Amino acid sequence: MDNGIKHDIKFLFEPRSIAVIGASQDKRKIGYSVVNNILSGGYRGKVYPVSPRGGTILGQQVYADILDIKDEVDCASIVIPANLVVNAIRKCAEKRVKYVQIITSGFSEIGNDKEEKEIAEIAKAADMRVVGPNMFGLYSSSVSLNSTFSASRIIPGHVAILTQSGALGIAMIGKTAVSGIGLSSIISIGNKCDVDESELLEYLIDHDDTKVILIYMEGVTNGERLIGNLKRAVSRKPVIIIKSGRSERGARAAASHTGSLAGSDEIFDAIMKQCGVVRAESVEEAFNWCKFFSSSPAPKGYN
Repeated sequence: MDNGIKHDIKFLFEPRSIAVIGASQDKRKIGYSVVNNILSGGYRGKVYPVSPRGGTILGQQVYADILDIKDEVDCASIVIPANLVVNAIRKCAEKRVKYVQIITSGFSEIGNDKEEKEIAEIAKAADMRVVGPNMFGLYSSSVSLNSTFSASRIIPGHVAILTQSGALGIAMIGKTAVSGIGLSSIISIGNKCDVDESELLEYLIDHDDTKVILIYMEGVTNGERLIGNLKRAVSRKPVIIIKSGRSERGARAAASHTGSLAGSDEIFDAIMKQCGVVRAESVEEAFNWCKFFSSSPAPKGYN
């Protein structure tokens, strides 16, 4: 979905400030993990934990409401229960937040389309962009931002990963560490109620520290735009795609996981070949390609 908003996507990958709505002092909660990962990862911007309880978390002042923050907020991460998300989105819109990451699950992936559509509508009306719901956060080496809820240590490098599956993304982070692959960024897209792979590609195409792009997708929402951006990306750097749903069973699993429709695999495969994209059959094969491309000089001349 493209809501026509002109906010530079750098505000997502390179925010000057980030608020965590649902920040928690409880080390067992996702709201604690996200704040802890942002701070321990060396993020150079301003961090604003938000929780009605107030107080402090890891030495940071906790704001009872995002509207209590006096400064601008470029990005917000939402980690509260699903039934509270719509109201939080309204407040982010009032605060004029530019990008929102919704880590919370419980939307179209379980049939709750109504609230997910409402989130998208509120964001569109406010000129605000949304990644998710049902995503795990992001890592961006450009500003040392780790707003994921599970990976406390990520090795910086030159491979960017876009994944619709949060669970697979978390596993990929662990595998990159074992395989010695450094990341320039990793972001899970979740249900794609607004921002999708095509828009994220626009940032990575021109991102100098990204030498290889790896994408895992379970469905395509804007095929024409994706094709255009893939062709542009491949002209600059290698792109590897893993797409689930090659079998009927796989397609059903993909649809149930993020509420997506996997589409015709034969058509998708043919289009990827036309774009010059490398399609991997497994995560292991994809990582082998990543290691090869990231350690090999780019070929000269037209290919």
